[in-house]
Amino acid sequence: MIKNYRIIGLCVTKLNEENISTFAEYLSKEAIAMGYRLFIFNSFRDFYARNEYDQGAKSIYKAINYDILDALVIDDRCFFDKSIVEDLISRAHEKNIPVILLNEKREGCFCVTKDYSHTYKTLIRHLINDHGARKLDFIAGAKDTPESDERIRYYKETLEESGIPFEEDRVYYGNYWRVPVYRAVDSIVEKGIPDAIVCVNDSSAIDACDRLKTYGIRVPDDVLVTGFDGTRSASLYSPQISTCNENIEALARNCVTVIEKSIAEKCEPFDITEEYSVNISESCGCMISKNDFRNQAAYLFSLLTINNQHENSLYSWADHVFESNAIGAAGKSLYGNIIPGSMLCINGTFLSMIRKGEKTNPDCPFSPKMVVISAKDETYKNQSQDIFSLDELYPKMNDTIDQECAFIFQSIHVADKVCGYYAKKSSNITEEVNQLHRLTRIINIAHSVLL
Repeated sequence: MIKNYRIIGLCVTKLNEENISTFAEYLSKEAIAMGYRLFIFNSFRDFYARNEYDQGAKSIYKAINYDILDALVIDDRCFFDKSIVEDLISRAHEKNIPVILLNEKREGCFCVTKDYSHTYKTLIRHLINDHGARKLDFIAGAKDTPESDERIRYYKETLEESGIPFEEDRVYYGNYWRVPVYRAVDSIVEKGIPDAIVCVNDSSAIDACDRLKTYGIRVPDDVLVTGFDGTRSASLYSPQISTCNENIEALARNCVTVIEKSIAEKCEPFDITEEYSVNISESCGCMISKNDFRNQAAYLFSLLTINNQHENSLYSWADHVFESNAIGAAGKSLYGNIIPGSMLCINGTFLSMIRKGEKTNPDCPFSPKMVVISAKDETYKNQSQDIFSLDELYPKMNDTIDQECAFIFQSIHVADKVCGYYAKKSSNITEEVNQLHRLTRIINIAHSVLL
C-alpha cells in the first residue's frame, strides 16, 4: 500500500498485443474505481528464445517491491519461461501476498482459467451443421505448444462427434505469424480448396483471408473461415471474422473482485472459470456487418499519423545519440522525444559498470539508488536529474500516486547487461503502448552505443 491506495502488480509480456493491453486497461480502470492503483511490469519479449536478450528483458520482474504490493496478477500464457512465473509466485507468497494467476492452475494461487471448449466446438459445429461443411482444414499455431495443441484437440473431437474422420494432413502450422500462415494457405490451395478453414486465432484467420484473396478465392463465397479471440481487428476486417469472444472487461472485474475477497476475508485460494461466447459474422457467410467503417477508418488514420510522427522524432533522436558517447547528452536530447508522463531511470552504478566492464547480477540487476536522466513529468523540471530509491519504483511516488493512472515499468538493457528501466504513467494504455514499445527499443539501441 502507498498512502491510502492498495497496489496491484500485473506481470505480463508483449503489452503491445491487443488482448494484453485491453485487459491491462480494463484492470486499471476497475482498480482505480475501487481505490487501487495498478503497477504493470512488462517485457516486450516472451522469453521463448531464452538467450542473453531474454535475460536482460526479464530483469524488470526483479524490480518489484513486494513490500508495497497488496496483490499480484500474473498472466501465465505470456511467459514461455515458466521459471519466471514460479519465482514471482514464490516471492509473493513469502510476503503473504495473494496471487491471481491467469490461464493456468498452481497450488496456492487464485486461478482464473478459460473453458472455451464448448464455445470453440460450437463454432466448428456451426460450419458443419448450418453450412454443410465436410472438408475442414485447420491452421494451428506453433507445434507442440499447449494452446495450439488444445485447439487441435477440440477440432479433432468435433469432427469425430459429427461423423467426419480426422485427417492429420489437414492440419497446418501457422506459428501465429503471417509468413507461415501464407505458406499454410499455399499448401491448402495446392491440395484443393476445402469447405472451411478453421484457424487457431483471429490474426491467423485474417492472414489466411488475405492470402486467399491473392488466389482470387473469395471468403465466404468459395471457402468459409473462422478465427478465435474476438479481437478488434477481427471485427474491423472485411469480411468480419466469425470467432469466439473473450469478455476481457468481465475478466478484469473478476480479478479485482477476487483481490477484494482475498484481502477482506483472508480466504483460501479458489478457482474461477472464464467462458467465451460465439460471434457468428461474415467470414462464414451468416450476416452483414453494421460497422461504420468510415468512423473507424478516421480513428485509425489519426492513430497512424500520431505513431508516424512519434517514429520520425525517435529516428531523429537516434541520429543524435549515435553522435554522442556521453549519457548526460543522450538524456538531454531524449527529453524532446520521450512520452509525456514518463522518465528514464538508470542504475546508480551504471557508469562504474561501463568503466569496469562489470556484468549484471541477474538476481540483483538494479542498484538500490536509481538516477533519473530524462523526465517529462509535471513533478519534475525539464530534463532534470534526480536520485531516488529503487523501492519507490517511480520518483516522488507519494506525490504521484493520487493520479488516476496505471504505472508501467519496462527494462532498459543491452543483451544481458541491465542499464535501468523506463517508467510510464498511463491512463490510455491501448493507445500509448506502441509508442512505449518503439521508444524502449530505441533507448536500448542507444545504450548499446554507450556500452
